[in-house]
Amino acid sequence: MGRSVSVDLDLVDATIVPSSGTKSYTLTTLTPLNSPNGGYFYLNGIANGVNDGTSMHMGNVIGSYFVDDALTGFIESFYPNPSVTILPNSPEVYQWVTPTGINNLGQVVGYYQQDFDPNAPNIPNYGGNKFSGFLYNKGAASLITLPAPSDAYVTLAYSINDAGWIAGVYFDTNFTSHCLLYKPPYNAPISFDFIGGIANCSDLSAFKGIFDPGYYTLSINGLGQIAGTVETTGGSSGVAFVDDIEGDEPGASNAATVVIPAAANSFYFVTGLNNNGLVAGDFECPLAGFSAGGPPCTLSGYAFLVDQNGVMAPFVGMGFNGINDEVQMTDGNITIDSQH
Repeated sequence: MGRSVSVDLDLVDATIVPSSGTKSYTLTTLTPLNSPNGGYFYLNGIANGVNDGTSMHMGNVIGSYFVDDALTGFIESFYPNPSVTILPNSPEVYQWVTPTGINNLGQVVGYYQQDFDPNAPNIPNYGGNKFSGFLYNKGAASLITLPAPSDAYVTLAYSINDAGWIAGVYFDTNFTSHCLLYKPPYNAPISFDFIGGIANCSDLSAFKGIFDPGYYTLSINGLGQIAGTVETTGGSSGVAFVDDIEGDEPGASNAATVVIPAAANSFYFVTGLNNNGLVAGDFECPLAGFSAGGPPCTLSGYAFLVDQNGVMAPFVGMGFNGINDEVQMTDGNITIDSQH
């Protein structure tokens, strides 16, 4: 089932789409065929589209489905032959596998939940379970658990580019968040804070008041740019940024670009960054009010696209998870394709 939305914006959203005027986006709800074992499923990311010389096809998507109190990861392909690949189980007894990023080589990253820890920190709504980041190589029989920093309690991998660089977040034993960058051969991660001198990386603790791994995302594109969200002092808003680390290690000396500045009671959660510099994400606000440059702030929120000049287009009633170079995106159980 499909429907279309049109948005008037002046974003250079892809080389195959004009850079100004009204853009059309087709929303397609996936059919039961694409829901393994008939369980509830949710899409978390997308690889680049496939051009057959005549038309552009939807890129491979990743997600998780929930059946019998277990969460299983999968990859869905649409062209040339529609298929679903089930990711291997985690090494834990309790299965909770969440893929969050996929590159164009079929590598997938994400995190899995470890078994209950009776000595877990007292975090509201945390549940006493650790998380570990993983890497899946196409066709492999098992997940690779990514190495964690020595003081890590929770490790989350979120995004991978075609060079195999992985962006993620970890929480230490005091539950302070830090950003991570992995490079092949993944022997040890690079940990960094105060990205571009803005703030502690991916710190959104005041907004949520609870631990929710879905809110601590970090994205990386093929140019080595990292995009994410940081919380302003006092926790009243979330700022969306892009940091151009290129071949260097990230750190406070890097020049970060704030693509969406702070606005009272407004949180912009970055969920994707493509090679054209277009950032996708979700907007939420904990309190009633209005956001700068967007629709009225409501609890339902909206999705957004923004370029690195700060030009933003809101999509009311939607939520984006990932974006590719053809401006194809995912949202819940639907795929979103820009008009080609």
